[in-house]
Amino acid sequence: MFDTDMVDVEEESSIVPIKPNELKKIMRGRFDVKLGKKEYSVEILDHPILNLRPITLLDDDTRMILVYLPVQKVKKDDEDPEIEFENHAFMICNGQEKKVLPIEDSYLKKNFRIKLLPEWSENRWKQEQIFKWRDSKEKVNPKEAFDLMLSTIKNYLDFETEADYVYFALWNIHTYFYELFDSTPYNDYSGTKRAGKSKAMEFQKNVCFNSLMSADMTPSALFRTVEGTGATLLLDETENFSNKKDEKAQANRTLLMQGFLKDQFAIRSEGKSDSGFIPQQFNLFSPKSIAHIKPIDNVLADRCIQQLMMRSRNKEISNKWIDRKDSRFSEIRDYCYRLFLDYGHEINQLQDEARKLSSLSGRELLVWSPILTLALFFQNAGCEGLTAKMISKSSSSSVSRQMEDEEEIDLKVLKFIYETGINIEDSSQKGWKYTKSLYDSLKNMAEDYGIKAEYLTDKSLSNYLLRLGFKKKRLSKGFGWLIDNDTVKDCKERFGIIELKQDTLS
Repeated sequence: MFDTDMVDVEEESSIVPIKPNELKKIMRGRFDVKLGKKEYSVEILDHPILNLRPITLLDDDTRMILVYLPVQKVKKDDEDPEIEFENHAFMICNGQEKKVLPIEDSYLKKNFRIKLLPEWSENRWKQEQIFKWRDSKEKVNPKEAFDLMLSTIKNYLDFETEADYVYFALWNIHTYFYELFDSTPYNDYSGTKRAGKSKAMEFQKNVCFNSLMSADMTPSALFRTVEGTGATLLLDETENFSNKKDEKAQANRTLLMQGFLKDQFAIRSEGKSDSGFIPQQFNLFSPKSIAHIKPIDNVLADRCIQQLMMRSRNKEISNKWIDRKDSRFSEIRDYCYRLFLDYGHEINQLQDEARKLSSLSGRELLVWSPILTLALFFQNAGCEGLTAKMISKSSSSSVSRQMEDEEEIDLKVLKFIYETGINIEDSSQKGWKYTKSLYDSLKNMAEDYGIKAEYLTDKSLSNYLLRLGFKKKRLSKGFGWLIDNDTVKDCKERFGIIELKQDTLS
């Protein structure tokens, strides 16, 4: 609110006096503005603007989730009305009471900024099931929901371990809860041809939240679809991400790099006839699965939980394609919508406890947190052993990722530092090593650390050491680096280096 001391109303002032009734309007935070040919009455709010997301959990634990229901539209006051059919946007709400609200409802319009798409191609939650849930006082059984998801997966797909089945089930369910978390892990399928990558995505297309499968999507379609529907994107054949000359692929890769974290946006200028071009934000945060044969770059891989697909030896499963008419798919979706509406607030409160179950840290913990949280929730509901399976799988993934990281030049240099460089003694100042001594030593041992000696210079080594965080200063015979037990330990901890035992690698 405005302070009266900020408004000068003295007659001797050069400022034109403000009339009492106008002053009262300013005090209330109300004023009139004109934009082009339109006039608006504007009021300053005493609370932040809330964006209505496709999956929304409010501070009072009200849960709301977006669905599209088939409707017939007839224009009023028309002598020859034209009938239109569409799947129209509704928010299904559970708080003090259960409600089914079109997105044009006065409550939603008065309390939220709404950028959801008003219509979409699919109706994924049958209206009879929605109203059955609304009129019932019973909560859905979480164990029944998880068991149905798991058994249906095993009927269609062949994974290597039981933990892989559990992870796949939890990832699919998490697409109905992802807005509760700070991140959503991307699901990364790799493997040879006919290993089941596309089949796994086809399964997800039938069970995940507002899923959309495509092998060819423009960047504009990607961020507008995510903003408007919160879609789970299933991106097949993403090998072109490695093609630096493919501008569309590189733009999509950039959007994916951001979209695994909450509240990440693409900014685009939108044209308006009365006010020119205005920058607009498009939310990029949503679950995504990617499939490919050739490896993706390590930076994008850091956003993913990798799933190596193998050709199945089970002919019955390998010859069975996904049947979209399978009634279990609509039943699974019904379970998942109800799980969020019945238990979303409880699952949200489990996050801290779930994170403490694992020894993961940093990016790895961020990526795995939604999966661990849901594993804990379903385990508490009677599905035994889920957290142990996910802790084991996440730990194995962490070790594998570290081994991949060691292929990066920075990590190779760090390995040289803590195995060899720390023992170099060439300076009168304790802990300080000359750049030349480090460079000469690494140059001679480059092959041992998987580094091409012909590409290594003292300048490039200095750049690696700077990126690793080591301190540099001028010594009596040139520049040097502070490399001692404390600095090396700190660097290893920041990069998540764990000591790999031989039995771990075998």
